Amino acid sequence: MKHIRGISLDLDDTLWDVWSVIRRAEVALHRHIQARYPDVASRYDADAIRDLRNQIVETRPDIAYDLTESRRVSFALMLENCGHDPEDSHALMAYFLELRHEVELFPDVQPAAEPPSYKTYIASDRRFFQDRKHRVHRSLPAER
Repeated sequence: MKHIRGISLDLDDTLWDVWSVIRRAEVALHRHIQARYPDVASRYDADAIRDLRNQIVETRPDIAYDLTESRRVSFALMLENCGHDPEDSHALMAYFLELRHEVELFPDVQPAAEPPSYKTYIASDRRFFQDRKHRVHRSLPAER
């Protein structure tokens, strides 16, 4: 192999600590729920919301592999249990994903991604790197 043309990494726990990101997003989402649905927030704290998501994973094997959908379904159930429109779960999920994409890179990530001879980009199945300040990767230069 003469030239490395790409490297694939799992982003979570490779470029940042995923569990601190998730926990921060869950707490911020709960504050958002308190503002919009005070009765829901009083019945479900951040830990109870996570527990409900875990119950969905255990009882819905058809979506257990998809943590985003499992989380959204748990939001729908939580809203419905409190007399709210379960369709609002889509907006809650969108907000959670925004929060989930606010990451703090490990200290050595930025310097490692900036060698002067190449650029790299992160390809993700999420919208994370759209208009974010943490664009650590750039693209390889075009061959000459």
